Amino acid sequence: MSTLHHETLLETCYDEAWVDYAKNNNLTFDQLDAIDQDSELGYLPVIADEAQRRFEELCQWINLK
Repeated sequence: MSTLHHETLLETCYDEAWVDYAKNNNLTFDQLDAIDQDSELGYLPVIADEAQRRFEELCQWINLK
């Protein structure tokens, strides 16, 4: 897979983790966006970590095929 393909997959994983975090914490997307922007890093590490976990899991699954 190309670097661009990896970046696209990671971005998709991040988007999915972001949506799941909002749902699991009963937040609207606007509320989560505000929390995200107000965080010290400009993003929430818990979401980034979950996205990375999903990405690595996906890559392992792809490599097993």
